[in-house]
Amino acid sequence: MSRAMCVASVVALACSICGGCDDPTGIGGSGGGADGGAAEGGSGTGGLLAGGAHSTFQCAPSDFTGALEDGAWDTRFTSAGVAGPDGDAPHVADFARDIDGTILAAGRFRWLGQSEVHPLLRGTATGWEEARAEWELEPEPFGGLSAVAVGPAGELALATTGVTPQIWIDTGAGLESIGTLNDLSSFYSYVHTLAWYDGELWAAGAFTIAGGLSNLAVWNGTVWAAPPNGAADGPVYELLVADDVLHVAGAFDDIGGIAAARVATWNGSSWAARDLDWPGEVYALAVDAGGNLAAGGFFSAESGDCTTHGSVAQWTGAGWEMLGAGVSSPDAGCGSRPGWVYDIAYHQGDLYVTGQFSHANGAADSAAAVVAQSFARYANGSWESLDATPVGSVGTPWVPFGTEGFGIVGQRLFDDGDRLLAGILSPGVNGVASPGLIAYRDDHWAAQGEEPGLGLLGRVDSLALGGAECALHAAGSFTHAGGQPVASPVLRFDGRAWVPIGGPAPAPLCDRVAVDGSGEVYVACDTRDPSVSELFTASGESWISIGAPPVAGGVTNIAVDARGTLWAVGGGFGEPAGAPSGFVARYRDGEWSVVVDDADNVVTHLSFSPDDDGVGEPPLVVGGAFTSIGGGSHARVARFDDDGWTSLGSGLARPVAALTYGRNGIYASEQGSGAPTDLVVGRWDGSDWVELATAGNDFPELAIASPNDLVEVGGHLFVIGSLYGNEFPPEERGVLVFDGQRFSWLAGGVGATLLSDAIATPDGLWFGGGIAEAGVGKDRVSTIGVARFGL
Repeated sequence: MSRAMCVASVVALACSICGGCDDPTGIGGSGGGADGGAAEGGSGTGGLLAGGAHSTFQCAPSDFTGALEDGAWDTRFTSAGVAGPDGDAPHVADFARDIDGTILAAGRFRWLGQSEVHPLLRGTATGWEEARAEWELEPEPFGGLSAVAVGPAGELALATTGVTPQIWIDTGAGLESIGTLNDLSSFYSYVHTLAWYDGELWAAGAFTIAGGLSNLAVWNGTVWAAPPNGAADGPVYELLVADDVLHVAGAFDDIGGIAAARVATWNGSSWAARDLDWPGEVYALAVDAGGNLAAGGFFSAESGDCTTHGSVAQWTGAGWEMLGAGVSSPDAGCGSRPGWVYDIAYHQGDLYVTGQFSHANGAADSAAAVVAQSFARYANGSWESLDATPVGSVGTPWVPFGTEGFGIVGQRLFDDGDRLLAGILSPGVNGVASPGLIAYRDDHWAAQGEEPGLGLLGRVDSLALGGAECALHAAGSFTHAGGQPVASPVLRFDGRAWVPIGGPAPAPLCDRVAVDGSGEVYVACDTRDPSVSELFTASGESWISIGAPPVAGGVTNIAVDARGTLWAVGGGFGEPAGAPSGFVARYRDGEWSVVVDDADNVVTHLSFSPDDDGVGEPPLVVGGAFTSIGGGSHARVARFDDDGWTSLGSGLARPVAALTYGRNGIYASEQGSGAPTDLVVGRWDGSDWVELATAGNDFPELAIASPNDLVEVGGHLFVIGSLYGNEFPPEERGVLVFDGQRFSWLAGGVGATLLSDAIATPDGLWFGGGIAEAGVGKDRVSTIGVARFGL
């Protein structure tokens, strides 16, 4: 199990000591989540407990029926730019100018603010809008478009992505499919670019289409054919028409019957080589007003295994020369390597470059290099940064899966006269939040699309409630909140805006949060080694270390009990060398103490009883991968109270995926193996584990059933995680609710790459993760990073 998955179920147990529920915003409040579930408000311990804390369960609604019947998904959590459909790097992949002068932007997205759109937008003088009134063919629900081109008479060509990529054209009678990529042995088969040349449509990429044509194919209006004089012997990534010449680039050595390394031109009658003899690939070409040709990609003029920079060059008429020292990226083995340049464009006489790199004009350790996070400009013979945010901070691409050569459609640039448009794989550029689509004008980046809402760009890993008003807190790897850049790993929602807590992240990964009744915020962080953790508490605009439990292994989960004591669980590999171990520890009065450190494997989950009266040891339950803990045999789940450690029957057969201590029982899910015996949603009724996820309880047939979190609130159990039905596309997903008799989807569920956490407040349920949307059909809404369902 990854750390993200472990922490996903950690929910803000922190809330177990949140304050009263007099929340003037109507937003804060409640307890629960993967940490302690949620229970009936007002029916908990009531009043002040030891240490001056309040019970989490005072904050949760005692009856959730009204919210389920009359509630709706909150529409406030949007962003500028584009979003959806599932949170996996929405982006604009290509641009084209229509014959009326407007701009077409194609990509993979489903939302423009709160407007549900097809993945083709039109940019006009007043903004961006749906590009077409009619769609005779529909893009795949979780696919999109990888390329767009407009012919001289307004002919439209589109390349689709998804399970069955196709090429469509509209010559005036509506969209029709003219080809299907039939080499789907690789996930990376796709059309990278389209171009109209001399009345014919050229398609380039890494694919095979009808008739066995690969990498480059030409549509003459009736059939597909190889390019004149012969095919390309490798992928083709760029088609650029300039001055009646078609420029072609990619990873080939031969094209059109001639030897041509990476770059060639076709003038309508003959091919000419523009050999780029350095090892690598060319992904982009650009020609300026004077006819100068530039190339970007992944290549270097250096020799040896550890080349340090390159990837941007200019044609001299006789060969290629690097522009300055090009661009570079960090490399674990060599220190630095050439950066990946996905696109280049001339704009107002200067060359603009985008891709996956950290510095321009050389390697990071070069005195001449400048920090340029994915965007740079070459002007007047020198390199300038267009994004100097720190490496790993805002502006970093969301999807560093690989290279153009492996099929990832990277950033795109388009010169639109007084502005430069960029399609990006990041939440924004240089601190400006605009996922997927942004513009550069007058030396400044500007967001595109609707005004930013309250969305969180990035990923929310855990949620917690705390403070006098049980305020909602979110921790994770996000870059922007409500359109503003944030450096803190923890945010508090005050009902109107997100408020950063502490200062910049004190460690590379700070994704587990807990809050006590006085508002003290704790966060657990990892170094780049996940077995080494450190905990911090917020102090003004900084974080103060409180160390870590004095045991071997990292911290997987933290929570605060009804007394205001911070608890931590985790584990790793200790003695003898390589042997797994697990622990439970607590932090009180400024010191760590170990409750137990003899678990034979990692402890991942922790949840407190809603009936804790604040006297003696807090009743709690822990789960993980262990088979023994506290000196006894307890298979993967155990309860702790004044009487010590006790088993819950024979325990669980597999490691815990989700766990919560509710009023009506202890609920758990096992990490699934796909076996029928896996406990999907189990309840400990005091004597045995009972599977609730049965056909008799109307549990749906699921293609994927992997809960990450369980929340009990108001007599209902909510199951949160990777939950998808057998149908495709999955219209309902992510969140199921059990009312004691039957399961049903919560208002269509939540669309996300990962649903990490959930927590209950007086007016609804909050969800965190890599979230893009919620709901179904006409009630579907865009909601980014977090989602809220309630009144």
